[in-house]
Formats: sequence, C-alpha cells, structure tokens
Amino acid sequence: MSRHKLRLPRAVVTIGVAALVATAACAGWAFTVILSPAPGVPTNDGYSLVTAAEGDVGSHLTLNAAASWNVSPVGTNEAAGVVTTVDAQPGQLISSGDRLYSVNLRPVVAAQGAVPAYRAIAAGDSGGDVGQLQTMLAARGFYSGAADGTAGSSTVDAIMQWQQSIGVEATGEVAFGDVVFVPELPARLVLAPDVVHRGATLSGGEAAVSWLGAAPVFTLPVSEAQSQQVSTGTRVVIDDGAGDTWNAVAAGRSETATGTVVISLEAAGGADSGGAGGGDGAAAGGDAPGGGDGGAAGGDAASGDGAGGGDGASICGAHCDAVAVAGQTLFVSRVVTVEPVHGVVVPSAAVQTDASEQVVVVDAEGVVHPVTVRAEAAGQSIVTGVAAGLSIRVAASAQAPAEAHPAAPAAPAAPAEPAAPAASGAP
Repeated sequence: MSRHKLRLPRAVVTIGVAALVATAACAGWAFTVILSPAPGVPTNDGYSLVTAAEGDVGSHLTLNAAASWNVSPVGTNEAAGVVTTVDAQPGQLISSGDRLYSVNLRPVVAAQGAVPAYRAIAAGDSGGDVGQLQTMLAARGFYSGAADGTAGSSTVDAIMQWQQSIGVEATGEVAFGDVVFVPELPARLVLAPDVVHRGATLSGGEAAVSWLGAAPVFTLPVSEAQSQQVSTGTRVVIDDGAGDTWNAVAAGRSETATGTVVISLEAAGGADSGGAGGGDGAAAGGDAPGGGDGGAAGGDAASGDGAGGGDGASICGAHCDAVAVAGQTLFVSRVVTVEPVHGVVVPSAAVQTDASEQVVVVDAEGVVHPVTVRAEAAGQSIVTGVAAGLSIRVAASAQAPAEAHPAAPAAPAAPAEPAAPAASGAP
C-alpha cells in the first residue's frame, strides 16, 4: 500500500458498531442505520479522528404490509329448512365430502365439480353431476368404480354406505341440496355469515359458499417518496406476529385514487415457503374460480396494473391462517433498501478524492491510504484498503453528531404497529 502525506485538519472518533433505528414521528415508518458513529473527540486543528472498525452498513424502511383474501362466490345452497349446525369454520381448508353445515339436521357436504347441483341423483341418472358425485364417493372410500357419470348399482350401493356414515337414511338417492359442488378442492372456503348461521331459515338458491383464493394477496401501501426507494426485486421481510418471518420481494406497482402507491409483493424464490422461518415461495395472489385476479390491498381501488399479485404459492405458506378472512390484516415488515454489507467501516465524510482522482482516507499522521468503497448508507461506508483499528481523519465540519439521521419521508397510508429495533447485521 502506497502512502503519501496530505495537509489536512486533525481529529478523533470511534465508530460504534451498533444498529440505531431512527423511527419517524408519524406511525408506520422507520429508517434503520445499521452502523453509526459514536460521538467524536474533537481537536483544536479542525478535524477529528475516527477508528475504523469491523461492522455492517445497510438500511431499511419499517412499513406495514397489507394482506387480504380474494373472496369469490362458488357455491349455492339448495337445501330448504332451518340451519341446525354450522360445521365449516371461516377459511377452513375443505376437502371433498367434508361437512359444511346441516339443514333440519341433514348434513350438507362439499364436493368438487364444475357443474353445480341442480337435481336429486338416483339410480339410472347420468351426467356430469353424477360423475362428480362418484369422484366424491371414491375420495371418501365408498366407491371404487370408474367416474363414468352413470348411477349404476355400484354407485347406488356407494351412496347408501355414504349416507349411513353421515347419519341419514340410506335410500340410495342423494337429495337435491345434500351436496354443494365447488370448482376446486381442497380449498379454503367461507360460509356467508348472513345466510348460513344457526337458526337461519333457508329456502334454496342462496349464495352460501365462497372461495378465499389459492393464497392471500400481499401489498405494500407507501407514499410516493417511499416508493422511490422500493424498486422491483427489493427484499421485504414480513413479521408474522408469532415469532416467524416470511420472505417476499417487491413486484408490480399501481397508484390509488388518493395518490397512495401500492406495491404488490411476491414470495421470494420459486417454491412454497411453508411459512415458518420465512422460506422461499412463488407468487402471492391468484385467480379465484369464476372470479377475477386479486386486487390491490391497502387503500382505494387502484388505477393501473401490478398491485394484485400473481398466480402461484403463497408468501405465508402453511401459515396463512394468520390472515383474517374478512378485510385486511397488517403485518410489520422490513423493506431492505440497502442490503447490509460487512467489512471495515468508516464515515463517508472521511473518504476523499486526491489530486490524481484516487479515492483515499488519511490517517492520524497524515498518511494517505488508497481505498475502494464497497457500500455506503446513511453516512457510513464499507471500504477495503485499510485495516480495522486505524485512526482516520474526518473534517470537524463534516462530522455529524451520532444522533443525527436522515429526515423521514411522509407516512404511508396504512397505520403501523410498533416495531422492535432491527438487530445489527443482515436482516
């Protein structure tokens, strides 16, 4: 390493390797400086000395991610009478043959099929609905024949065995209203609470069953200023509120009628995350059977593309029960605007360009050290070319107090919950 002397003012500061969080006065926004200098020790010669130290430099925003389900009607009740039990819980994963509710103590079950129930099914009947019933009976272990759409003797026998298993008279005929066919199972279904509740009187024809979609839609409502810091692919770490995190990345963006920017989020990577520990996933969102794509969460109806999320596996993996069935659920999230880099840290103000346009720092004795800047955030730089422990000059006029941080931009539309300070090191 070559050394050359420059005439520069003198001084001393020790860099504290610690994470300091500057939380905005308005709820919902925070800016993290992962490494920030300790108070300096000024001299009478116009500069201070800083001790280069091992540490991390990076920054992030703390914002609320909004998650909501894309609810679409998929099933109609055809049973007439009084609702005596409600068996399916909101958002429960329902498989073929599972009970949804009962009317006059007679169970109503879900089965998969594109053809809605429109009649009773008895011996000799044929059609798509019969094939769907045969598939359900096979899934429950009562039928082993082909789903050929014709109710022969083996189908009738299977119906009778199934009816005995659910506690109704074994007639061999499936009454109109005993089965609600939905396009896809297993699926997370929700019963319309204003239609299906204990004591409700049903006459048939009520829109009773809705699908929540393959996965919740995750979005990040931000101000215009904050959106400039969140480019496509920016990493977002979502706190699930139960001690685990989910990994996501920024995808498309749109703007609401009120000017809020809505950034859609996708799961990081290409496989389902499985939830715990923030594993990788594919995309959040998804088309509902018979419905449209997931819309933007977190504000007014968006104008533009990209805020709805795409098809695929979920950000929340197997832990999507954390997202409420109705409305939005907010999760405190860390938006990594500058990825943390580890190395030797010096104040950016100590990095100079000499007469030959070489990037340098100057030590306590006035010796010039050429350096390479690997990363910079919030007034701190990771450099190569000097070792930790070297005392480096910083002009006193450029040395900001330790408590000074960049001003916070405007708060996002969604209110934030209190977030714990980020730890030093990679998020």
